[in-house]
Amino acid sequence: MSYIGGKPARSTLQTSDIANGIVTADKVAPDVATQAELDAKVPSQSGHSGKFLTTDATNSSWADASPAATVATTAPSSPATGDMWFDSTVGTAAMKVWSGTAWDQMSNKFSATGGTVTISGGYKIHTFTSSGTFTAEGSGGLEYLVIAGGGSGGVYSSGSGYTSGNAGSSSLFGAITSIGGGAGTAYAGSIANRDGGSGGGGGSSGGSVNSGGSHTVGQGHSGGSGAAAGGGYQGGGGGGAGAVGGSSSGTTAGSGGAGLASSINGSSVTRAGGGGGGVFVNGSGGAGGAGGGGAGNNPGHYSGVAGTTNTGSGGGAGNTVGAGHGGGGAGGYRCSVSGEYSGGNTSAEASLTNVGSNSYTVTIGAGGASVGVGTISGSGGSGIVMIRYAI
Repeated sequence: MSYIGGKPARSTLQTSDIANGIVTADKVAPDVATQAELDAKVPSQSGHSGKFLTTDATNSSWADASPAATVATTAPSSPATGDMWFDSTVGTAAMKVWSGTAWDQMSNKFSATGGTVTISGGYKIHTFTSSGTFTAEGSGGLEYLVIAGGGSGGVYSSGSGYTSGNAGSSSLFGAITSIGGGAGTAYAGSIANRDGGSGGGGGSSGGSVNSGGSHTVGQGHSGGSGAAAGGGYQGGGGGGAGAVGGSSSGTTAGSGGAGLASSINGSSVTRAGGGGGGVFVNGSGGAGGAGGGGAGNNPGHYSGVAGTTNTGSGGGAGNTVGAGHGGGGAGGYRCSVSGEYSGGNTSAEASLTNVGSNSYTVTIGAGGASVGVGTISGSGGSGIVMIRYAI
């Protein structure tokens, strides 16, 4: 483009553009750029609103400006490859780009969704009390607490006879599985389901029925044994995450094994206690294990106490006549929080490391249902899954 006096040349030369008559119009006329010549160098603006001018050093052309990112908690519909979206979902807050098949996070900032989200002590905690999905993006370490449902206690009632309890159901976080707690054994009842994360307590008859159930290594403890003493019958306590179930002693039924404390959510909370054993004729029912275990019945027509919801604790035994029965075992307890323990261990498990975008299935194990008619055993407490990471 030609310039005169520091201004771009116009198609019509003005006298004021010529300083002091030094240059005459006829001398400059051949060098004045016409509008046609300018249009040949600069592409037409028609139909190119919002675009910018670019050049390859030879030719110029209009190019599309990069679109601004959409800011929303839900992804834009019908995106084109390269479109950007700032995901403002609480707990995520990250820029993403559409690859043509998926929204990819554009940085290594770790984020996750799922469950109920809280923040404490530099950690973000996701708590699941019902089944769901934990979705993580980016690279980061994950600490977890996975507790299965506790087992229910055994019972005798006129409507059901001698009935052992029900085992709890397993809880899962991805590939991490905690086994449901074992059932409390009834006098002369079935012993098929007394083993579990922690074992259920034994009944008060002789032979194999009085022995407590076995635990799963690294998840809990075994149940205590029942016996007959002082003219009465006493059941054993269910195993807890932190201790074995108590065996009956004299005329007192076995207490549930203690649970374990975790500060994964910023506060120390004890969970996964075993259920207490029950008695018949005389004596005292076993106390529930610390952490939510239900107490066993005292003499008379008494139902057992349920294990606390979302602690994976065992339920207490119940009874009307006939014998003492075992308390339910706590659900399996797996923990990777540094400085804490998994059930039956003196250390935590190894934490997980998430890389990229992954979804983890979370299943919350139900507590074992109570048994009996009228007089019933205590049901097991449901499980819980908690996941945390540094922020």
